[in-house]
Amino acid sequence: MPPFLVTLFLLHSCFLQANGHLREGMTLLKTEFALRLYQSVAACRNETNFVISPAGVSLPLEILQFGAEGSTGQQLADALGYTVHDQRVKD
Repeated sequence: MPPFLVTLFLLHSCFLQANGHLREGMTLLKTEFALRLYQSVAACRNETNFVISPAGVSLPLEILQFGAEGSTGQQLADALGYTVHDQRVKD
């Protein structure tokens, strides 16, 4: 695994385990995203086996949100179902 991906994974793990437990609001948001992602992939790829990591998709999109504005920021928010500035993410 490239060092960059390892770093992203570790940062993501630390973010989720803040204060020693999973944050319920963020967990719910990520679960909803994962379900939508799996449903979209399943609808498109029904003839072959396919492996996808929701965390591998959501984390880069979350990072992009910090610099995105306007329609790009809105498209990222629509894809994720939340923004990094959402109160449920901050709690």
